[in-house]
Amino acid sequence: MSGMMPRTEPLDNEGVASIKGPLDDVGINVTTGLNESKISPSDPREVLKYLNLVNYGTHVADFYDCEDRAFWGVVHARRRFPGVAIGVAEGKAIQGPQGVPGQDHAVIILWYKNDKGEYEHLFYEPLLKSVVDFPPVRVTSFPSNTSKPDERDTIAPLNKFTRVNQRTIRYDRRRLVYPARTNDQKGVLDYLDSELFEKECVNLAEHSISDSTGFDLYWSNTDRALWSFVHVRRAYPGCPIGVAIGEPANIGGSVAVNVIWFRDQDQPNARIKMIYWDPAAKPHIVQFTPRVTFG
Repeated sequence: MSGMMPRTEPLDNEGVASIKGPLDDVGINVTTGLNESKISPSDPREVLKYLNLVNYGTHVADFYDCEDRAFWGVVHARRRFPGVAIGVAEGKAIQGPQGVPGQDHAVIILWYKNDKGEYEHLFYEPLLKSVVDFPPVRVTSFPSNTSKPDERDTIAPLNKFTRVNQRTIRYDRRRLVYPARTNDQKGVLDYLDSELFEKECVNLAEHSISDSTGFDLYWSNTDRALWSFVHVRRAYPGCPIGVAIGEPANIGGSVAVNVIWFRDQDQPNARIKMIYWDPAAKPHIVQFTPRVTFG
């Protein structure tokens, strides 16, 4: 694998073409919705300045590409600016750093309020580190609002879409399955349990929070799961991990967790199994019923 080196070698060097998820895939013209009551508008100039500082990593064909970079920027912005309305927009590229007009692509979408107090939005290309034109056909937005799938969003461009319900937003078809645990503690669950992403993230200098009170108010279960998701995908490019939003089995459990796939007993060619991993729970592996998943 060229580009970023994983913390440990995958069990399947060629990748797995199809991994069965808990929900069927969804099509286009859909969104996870925006929870307007959980938005704290930020100055778009400050958010863009911050996004320009972020290290988006090295492109790894099929395994670390446009949507990974976009999610990386989104969750770091959510941590830096608690309550910011931001997301990942998918569509066909109009312009890009590699001359790919017309190719499937993903960028960051950022909402902000204009002088009249009305919501506007812009699209940001992490590789170009600039605002671009982009026609979205699907948006994974934060703060998400998946608990009311029959409601329509009022903020453009989401007001043209329907909300995802009982479906998966899948970004790539091929994944690399890594060991859950290794003798040298380089497995995916070793990494998650030790919270190494809080110590080894390449953007540690950008982990500061602009408003600690706002962070406690706006940093949600979904943000927590998205935070661990992006760091695993960067430490283990192509890892089959996602975010599941739904209902916990236990009262008081998180309403958003990670969904991860492994080989049984970490053996090559063994059957693939799925677990739910809750960043906020101890023990972390939990029972969960998803309503929406993405990854």
